[in-house]
Amino acid sequence: ATGVVIEKGFSTYLGRMGKEIDNKRELTNFEKGMNNITKMLIKYMIIVSFSVFAIYGLIRQNFLEAILFALSVAVGITPSMLPMIVNVNLTRGTKVLDKKENTG
Repeated sequence: ATGVVIEKGFSTYLGRMGKEIDNKRELTNFEKGMNNITKMLIKYMIIVSFSVFAIYGLIRQNFLEAILFALSVAVGITPSMLPMIVNVNLTRGTKVLDKKENTG
C-alpha cells in the first residue's frame, strides 16, 4: 500500500484541532465566579465534615459511625448549596451587565 502526503503539521485536520486546543480562551466572569464559589464550598464542606467527624466521634466514641455520618453530611450539603451558587453568580452577572450599560 502506498500513500501520498498532501499536508503536514497544523495544515492537517488533526493539526488544526490540536492548535485549537492549544488556544486557551480567557474565562468569563461567570466561570471565574463559579470557580471561586466552588472552591469556597469545597473548603466549607471539608471543614464541616471534619468538625462533624470530630464532635460525633468524641461524643459517641464510635469513630466508624462518625466517619459514615460525616460523609452523609458532606453529601447532603452539596445539593442544598447549588441554588445559592447559581443565584449569586446570576446576581453578579447582572451587576456587571448593568455597570457596562451605564458606562457605555
